[in-house]
Amino acid sequence: MSRVLMIDDVRLFQMLEWSLLRRAGCDIVRVGSGREMIERARQDAPDLIVLDLILPEMDGFAVVDWLKKSNALAHIPLIVYSAMELDDEEQARLRLGPTEFLIKSRVSLEELEGEVVRLLSLVTTGMEVEGAA
Repeated sequence: MSRVLMIDDVRLFQMLEWSLLRRAGCDIVRVGSGREMIERARQDAPDLIVLDLILPEMDGFAVVDWLKKSNALAHIPLIVYSAMELDDEEQARLRLGPTEFLIKSRVSLEELEGEVVRLLSLVTTGMEVEGAA
């Protein structure tokens, strides 16, 4: 079973968890802060991270900076799912492994789910995912 680590509001988590568990057999772990995300990733490396940038205690940029320093997590697939529009420099700073940038107001939950499943397929098949930036 694939493990997805995410930070976001409870409603999104509940909807995505139900849908992904039902369709793709994913175990979704929700955390409440940037520090908690790092701690959970350190304890049990996820297959994919869904990351908001505005977080309690530590923002998403600091989380990615920490992940890049970890040999085990520096290339993990990442979905940056945030209300913020990012310029090219900010996107470059946030890239880990295959990385997608989704703006909350422009992406439906179904589209987010599709990106989660698509990037997880990279983990399970080891193949390049077309469109992953």
